[in-house]
Amino acid sequence: SAHYERFWHASAEIAALSGWLSQQIISPRIRADDAYTFGLFRDCGVPVLLCKFPSYRDTLAKANAEPLRRFTEVEEDDFPTNHTIVGCMLAQSWSLPEEICLSIRQHHDFLLLRSGAESLPVASRRLIALTQVAEHIHQQQSKRSTNHEWQKLGEASLELLDIDELRLRELVAEVTALSHKKD
Repeated sequence: SAHYERFWHASAEIAALSGWLSQQIISPRIRADDAYTFGLFRDCGVPVLLCKFPSYRDTLAKANAEPLRRFTEVEEDDFPTNHTIVGCMLAQSWSLPEEICLSIRQHHDFLLLRSGAESLPVASRRLIALTQVAEHIHQQQSKRSTNHEWQKLGEASLELLDIDELRLRELVAEVTALSHKKD
């Protein structure tokens, strides 16, 4: 359906942007292939839940509108699971690397993203941070699919990637220039 096409199109754009960003960020180094793969599959549990539970669409709307609680907490209010658990299980069944599987499982947990969180490997935290920056830039560019995840994860993402607000604006400008060249 058109809804799934939009979902995968946005996932592909965020994945490509994640791969590109990984090459722009000198330190910490993140492999472009890993950034792309995580960006593409981090929300792969969403279409599975949409197929299984017709009312999941309403839950997605609530989760996207939630400014304080974790996205997954909102999902678990309505269902016995959430898209990160389903996505992680899919990724494991596809034999994706463990750091990508862990990133899929924890990408909405803003407490684990903090630099002092030892229970999530730093490589996974960096993948989450990088793709969060990519999603933020994508949302600014496309003006679609807005949520409150940047308010929850943005500061920690920038800190983990050692990006300040000036560098973020420069990256947004570079993406804007590149997208105008494509058109």
